[in-house]
Amino acid sequence: MTEVIYKYKGREREYQNEWRKKHRDNHRLEYEKDYRKENREKINSEKRKSAKKCFEQLKNEIFGLFDNKCSNPDCPIPKEKMDKRCLQIDHINGNGRQERKKLATGTMLYYRKVLESIKSGERKYQLLCAYCNWLKRYTIKKESD
Repeated sequence: MTEVIYKYKGREREYQNEWRKKHRDNHRLEYEKDYRKENREKINSEKRKSAKKCFEQLKNEIFGLFDNKCSNPDCPIPKEKMDKRCLQIDHINGNGRQERKKLATGTMLYYRKVLESIKSGERKYQLLCAYCNWLKRYTIKKESD
């Protein structure tokens, strides 16, 4: 047993996967396959719930780093009346569409990249209320015309 631990030191997950491949029970595989087929809706529903919960936790962590308030100092909405559901992540330099296109990933992975960027100290993002974000968008569009 010490050989196995030494051989896979730091790669225990790899060892577990290899062991499962070698010791699979075909009967068990058929049962699992049938179960997944019969309970597809239930399984997918659970996956959606889990993904939604994970996404909300990720979003809350990002918002928490910005103190759950609009970054615009001239925001007309009082801080105590600010609803968290109206907050949006904004790209300070206004290149959000290009960045999302370049990553070409889902929302969850994109938010993870945003979180990593914020934690590393990059000043690429800010949190704006919907009013300030749309006002910024409108102003930038007017300036470019």
